[in-house]
Amino acid sequence: MEAAGNKPDAHDLLIAATALHFGFAVATINMRHFVPIPGIRLLDTKAYLSK
Repeated sequence: MEAAGNKPDAHDLLIAATALHFGFAVATINMRHFVPIPGIRLLDTKAYLSK
């Protein structure tokens, strides 16, 4: 990912690694932080915040 110009924050990498290890999706409003991570499943929570 670094070679492609993407250097995710260490905290985001810890969250992503944990989710990948356990087969979980990551629920977040910051989709752009996780999109470059291969294999990650994301749930966009913005829709839930506007209610």
